[in-house]
Amino acid sequence: MMIVCCSCKRVKQDEEWVDCFDLENSDGALSHGYCPDCFRRAMQAMKAQGRSWETLKVHGFDHWI
Repeated sequence: MMIVCCSCKRVKQDEEWVDCFDLENSDGALSHGYCPDCFRRAMQAMKAQGRSWETLKVHGFDHWI
């Protein structure tokens, strides 16, 4: 299964996140999540808004990472 960052659209290949992957020629299943850089930025934005990752986990939103 190919994982695509829902923010920057980089693709996880092996243990790396890479740019410029041709998804149209992919024959595998796709899923989405956050790459480490975008996850860090999203958490910083949430913290600035007074929200936290722990709050999301309590409400069941921890499956999208």
